[in-house]
Amino acid sequence: MKKVTQKYICLLVAFIACAALLAACKSAPSSSAGSSSFAGMAPSVAPVEETKPLYQSPIDFFELINKNVDISGWITVDGTNIDYPVTRTSDNIFYLTHDSYRNPFAGGGLFIDMANRPDFADPVTVIYGHVMPDDTIFSQLHLYSDLAFFEANQQVVVYTPSNMLTYKIFAAFPHDTSNFLYQKDYAKTQQRQELLDYIETKKENANVFLEQVTAEDQFLLLSTCAEEGQSRYIVAAWLAEKAVE
Repeated sequence: MKKVTQKYICLLVAFIACAALLAACKSAPSSSAGSSSFAGMAPSVAPVEETKPLYQSPIDFFELINKNVDISGWITVDGTNIDYPVTRTSDNIFYLTHDSYRNPFAGGGLFIDMANRPDFADPVTVIYGHVMPDDTIFSQLHLYSDLAFFEANQQVVVYTPSNMLTYKIFAAFPHDTSNFLYQKDYAKTQQRQELLDYIETKKENANVFLEQVTAEDQFLLLSTCAEEGQSRYIVAAWLAEKAVE
């Protein structure tokens, strides 16, 4: 009987020791994330702020460029029906007789001078377009010969795949057939000042307002046929704002 009692006492002591060891294991900290007292809780992560680009183009350039790789922008002019793609290629001939999608068309399309970069980053960029009997393409640039219209409609917006460029019109005047870009380096401030000096000479017989314009500005010249013949009619604007994607 004494042996049986001793046996039960030994078993009882062993049981109590195991229970104490198990309790100690449960309360002890562990280096394993799975057995930590925080197991099952998601880690704390700082919220990511959504950043929006300054400019999201309303123009689907992916679709446009799939139709014609020469398309480099889109232009709209206040108060007019000018709302077209703009192309640029290695000559100033092709888009005189083809539309913006390379289809033969007597009215042509709008195109940047071949001496310019296609991204409108030059100090002076020139865009050409015809005057048409149906008042399309660049025909309505001639509306800027009227002072009231000029004062009420001074904004030109150019969209590119990566920028929205907002220009303000400061002059509209007749010009001869000479090209503004050839043999001129508008990277030089002096050459841009000479351009402004030339435009100022048109002040007597045209709408020219240079008060807000300096030779440090970047310029856009819209060029079309003059109504009276072979000379040109120019609407000049300076870059007032640039939104970047």
